[in-house]
Amino acid sequence: MTAATGETGWRAFFARYGGWIVLAVAAAAYFPRFAKGAVGMTVYPDGAACFLKNQPIISCAELFSYPPALAFFMTPFVPLSMGWRNVIWYAISIAATIGCYVLSERFARRLYPVADDARTLFWLRAIVLVLSLKFAQAVFVYQAFDTLAFFIVLLGLSALSQDRDRSAGVWLALATAVKATPLIFLPYLIFRRRFMAAGVFVVALVLFCFLPDLYTMATGARPHFFMDWIGVVAGPALTPGGSAGGQTFWDMWMGQNLNNQSFRGVVQRLAAGAEWSAAGRWVLLALNLALIAVCTAMLFKSPRRNDYIAIDGAILLIATLALSPITSRYHFVLLILPYYLLVAAAIHDRGLRRVLVPLLVVSFVLLTGTSNDLTGKALAQFAFRYGFLIAGSMVLLGGLAVLLWRSLFTSPWKGEVDRA
Repeated sequence: MTAATGETGWRAFFARYGGWIVLAVAAAAYFPRFAKGAVGMTVYPDGAACFLKNQPIISCAELFSYPPALAFFMTPFVPLSMGWRNVIWYAISIAATIGCYVLSERFARRLYPVADDARTLFWLRAIVLVLSLKFAQAVFVYQAFDTLAFFIVLLGLSALSQDRDRSAGVWLALATAVKATPLIFLPYLIFRRRFMAAGVFVVALVLFCFLPDLYTMATGARPHFFMDWIGVVAGPALTPGGSAGGQTFWDMWMGQNLNNQSFRGVVQRLAAGAEWSAAGRWVLLALNLALIAVCTAMLFKSPRRNDYIAIDGAILLIATLALSPITSRYHFVLLILPYYLLVAAAIHDRGLRRVLVPLLVVSFVLLTGTSNDLTGKALAQFAFRYGFLIAGSMVLLGGLAVLLWRSLFTSPWKGEVDRA
């Protein structure tokens, strides 16, 4: 073998596997920081341990506010040492993160074919990574399961875009059972007349939600987990705070808590004080109704084609960030999908580029440019107090509206037949 041939062989090797090598090295280097806090691998197994003891989870594990189905699925971690918990959960988190980027890219490239050459594909991936890395990394900092739940949602959307409605219903139901907010996809399925997917969604959701209670009944005890969660967590989410029994889980997340970046969290910070409480509720209601109206109008305008399910899904994911009672920083990992769609569209369409590039810059400034690492703690706290993160998400929603508006005046990229 000649020197030139060997050099070409090494270049081909690194062109094919270089990214994976870099990822492996970065993952190994980051693991000590991931394992240092052990937040998620304390909270989730604690909730699972309470479930196994048949104790009310929210009182037994105060920080576990998630649906009881998550506690059920976390039971394999209970007997493990913290070291093994961290290793296994780290592997799961990395796999889920890669899956989110891969599926999001697949959606974007199907709608906007931008991968004609390796250089274009490199820039697509690099730009999306820069835009979204802060939130993907935040999930690792808190050892959260949001990337895994997001990946399950993407599996459901992928199945739906391939007319595998039964699988779509199961995946979306599973995401809802452990996360709750993906319930927004049920009315969407009905709206799109995907009745098979909606029916499977309902049946699977009931089964997943009551799995802990079915297990409890099998052991001869009284089932109570799901209804307890409805009464203590999901129900009070509609009117959190002001508990007569003292500080509750919801009290900790409302008011001046800068970690809550949803509409509700921002409005309650800006409308603090008894004299503003009534006005604040009306402002929050107006914001929620306005967002619902905008998203509904966008879905009405969205072409009924399978490749546009990605845009529909991105719209609904952004809506969950704003409408959820609690939206922490790591929840914004959901923006990977809209980022991929908008960057791919800007690369593919010169006309869109002049509009989308400024929107992406503004969203980056609001979502990432005000973080502690870049601008210091003072500006970051100002940004968190006044809802810069959710404002940046609304900018991305505007970008998706531009994509739908463009679709009204251009022929489909693909030769797919519109769904009736």
